[in-house]
Amino acid sequence: MNFDEMNLYRMNVALHSFNFAILLENQDRKIELVNQSFCNLFAIPIPPNQLIGFDCSTVAQTNKVLFVDEEDFVFQINESLKNKVRVNDLELLMKDGRHVSRDYIPIFNQNNYVGHLWVYKDITSKKESEIQVLNALVKEKELNELKSKFVGMVSHEFRTPLAAISSSLELIRLLNENNLNDKTNNHLVKINEQVRRMTELMNEVLLISKIESGGVLPEFLDINIKDLLESVYIEYIQNGYHIKLENNTKDLTIQADKNMIFHVFSNLISNAIKYSELSNKVDISIIDVDNHIQISIKDYGIGIPDIEQSKLFTSFYRASNIKNIPGTGLGLIVVKHFLDLHQAKINFKSQIDKGTEFIVVIPRKQK
Repeated sequence: MNFDEMNLYRMNVALHSFNFAILLENQDRKIELVNQSFCNLFAIPIPPNQLIGFDCSTVAQTNKVLFVDEEDFVFQINESLKNKVRVNDLELLMKDGRHVSRDYIPIFNQNNYVGHLWVYKDITSKKESEIQVLNALVKEKELNELKSKFVGMVSHEFRTPLAAISSSLELIRLLNENNLNDKTNNHLVKINEQVRRMTELMNEVLLISKIESGGVLPEFLDINIKDLLESVYIEYIQNGYHIKLENNTKDLTIQADKNMIFHVFSNLISNAIKYSELSNKVDISIIDVDNHIQISIKDYGIGIPDIEQSKLFTSFYRASNIKNIPGTGLGLIVVKHFLDLHQAKINFKSQIDKGTEFIVVIPRKQK
């Protein structure tokens, strides 16, 4: 292979400036160019310029002792030379612990094969970083599994005595049905309410743990979103709440997990009512958005302080203006998880003392 002397000089200067190993061979496997990084990598004691013209036909057999898989090192070189097809980033492990990648680049001149270029890069630091990341992921997975087991155990241990307390309260009422004074009865009501709240908290913590560990997966079926929404709020209407549903689309079918989506809107609608006791009014709308359905749930209640809105989907977060309104601070976390499983999005806008609007956008069909 004949090279223009000036171009050859320029290439030589450039190749010696690279911090990765480069070897250029002609079609007869004679060295045309080689840099110091290549000599360093393969522990060659001869300066690069003295290697020009050297025959590399048997070099692989000599250098294979530097690599963990000696035979594969030779085999891959022979395969590349036989196929004359570019190979990128073939990873090799050296016996001294270094990781290198190798590129094979065949060179053609008007469809005539005239030589090839070998490029070796030291990727040890990259591989060590990847190993550290993988180890961290494994550790995180182990911690998540441990957390899930712990949460499940704690939830079970709490729920059992809570159920016993609830049963005892009911038994006290039955045994003293005609003998309870107002003060005692009020205390029993308060105890029962706290038991209910603790049970709700345990159930939501356990549910979140199952979701995060991948133990809760959706079962996609065709459901009518209008029918589902009506089944959620019908009880509130019967209890005197003013809920209005507006709909501008005829096709209200989506592919979704019915129980999950019911849970999502049950939470959003109950929150809308809970945090707007003075108005007792909630507006719901369903509209088409491309291949999605957008559901808006708007209340006219206390609203969420601007400075706190970024924390809304944080575990156990509750706004500073809720006063004594009960809740666990976990409901919206479950809502977000369930919607993520549906490739759905949730946004909101809110103003203090003017209300809050949650907007859910769900794909009609799941991929």
